[in-house]
Amino acid sequence: MRTRWLAVVALASASAALPACEAPGYEPPEAERRIELADSLYSPALFDTIQWPSEEQRATAGNLVYADFCRRCHGPVGEGGVVEVAGQQIPVPSLVAAEWRLAADTEAVRQRIFTGHVGGMPSWGISRLTPREIDAVAFYVQELLRPEMLEAPPPVDWGG
Repeated sequence: MRTRWLAVVALASASAALPACEAPGYEPPEAERRIELADSLYSPALFDTIQWPSEEQRATAGNLVYADFCRRCHGPVGEGGVVEVAGQQIPVPSLVAAEWRLAADTEAVRQRIFTGHVGGMPSWGISRLTPREIDAVAFYVQELLRPEMLEAPPPVDWGG
């Protein structure tokens, strides 16, 4: 009788717990709150101790991160455009356009990758990427996708 009673109690307890296991009821934070959280966690000091054996290894790591996380929206060579995300058309900036405002500011590129923005860019620093991966992809974007944009042309000597 006692065994049967324990089985009934166990079954009742398990049945009562099932609804709690169905759906967690968690909703991700709204974009504004996500950005605020990422911004509060961001610090340039996250990148202070990162060292690379060579620029080649840093670029290779950055290329891999770009291919896995950035290419879908920014395109294979950083050209940007309009991308469909969750049924919405999202304009994505070109990373190689001469007018890209973050082009020559490594710290700003790292912060944008870490923090994201409400226009649709994920907060990669709080969701998926380590500071080392962010450093690598920022380097890749600036040094390999944009080399012609970073080098100012020599001044023209008009002979006069």
